[in-house]
Amino acid sequence: MKSSILTLLVLLLFSPDYIYSVESDIMSGNLDSLRYRLSQSDSTKNTPQQLEIIQSCIHFNNNEISKGLHHASKALKYARKAGDIDIELLSLQMLCNGYSLQKNEKELSYYTRQLKEEQKQTIIKLQDTVKCYRIYCIILLIYSILLSGFIYYHYYRLRESKRSVVITGSDPSHVDEEDKDEFEPVYTSIIQYVVTEKHYLDKIIDIAEVGKHCHINKELVNKVLSAKANMTLLELVNNHRLEHACSLLLDDSNKTVDAIADESGFKTTRTFLRQFKSRYNMLPSEYRRSDPPPH
Repeated sequence: MKSSILTLLVLLLFSPDYIYSVESDIMSGNLDSLRYRLSQSDSTKNTPQQLEIIQSCIHFNNNEISKGLHHASKALKYARKAGDIDIELLSLQMLCNGYSLQKNEKELSYYTRQLKEEQKQTIIKLQDTVKCYRIYCIILLIYSILLSGFIYYHYYRLRESKRSVVITGSDPSHVDEEDKDEFEPVYTSIIQYVVTEKHYLDKIIDIAEVGKHCHINKELVNKVLSAKANMTLLELVNNHRLEHACSLLLDDSNKTVDAIADESGFKTTRTFLRQFKSRYNMLPSEYRRSDPPPH
């Protein structure tokens, strides 16, 4: 028995790695064996080493390794003083297993910290990646907006450029004689709508409406009128409005100038007076009194 104790002491002092390799199941077996042996003890009073062993068992069962080692050390001390070989051997066994458990606990704690640190680093990397993607999406959105604006701007400039070319082409000096002949059906259609159907009396008549009715581009309306009659749509409308106003001035002397201007399609009397004065070099009231009236 003494040789076994000596062997354990030597291993504990000089080969702790070997002792730490003892399986934790041995510890449970020792505790169960100790409880049984203490329960079979004939002593009416537990010795100090037995009490310390009991305390050590309780702490080991509660996974309180440091406290269990403390009481196992005290049990070993008391057992040596009392010469209690059995308790001394059990104390050494419990110390060996306790140190093994303590080492495992430290290793577990170390690996747990390592795992947490790795998880933390992984989370940080993921956050950085998400941040980069967010910045990339913002940059992409800004780029898309700028690109859309750039495309729209150049499309608008191109459209205006084409429009200016069409308008420039409406100059009569650019119309060939062959084009004038081709414009005849279109010109007839314009005159039919504006003059014959008396749409010149409409207060609102625009070039787009005339073009739509005649099934031509609105820029072509003035080009046709310029080629065939050497006038614009506005001039054509105002001429026929003034002629209509003149007929009203001569046919009904009781009508006021305001009423005649309104019936002739002018938006305001002021516009009517200005146009009339420019055309006939006199006011409507003077035109009524003139004999014969000018044309």
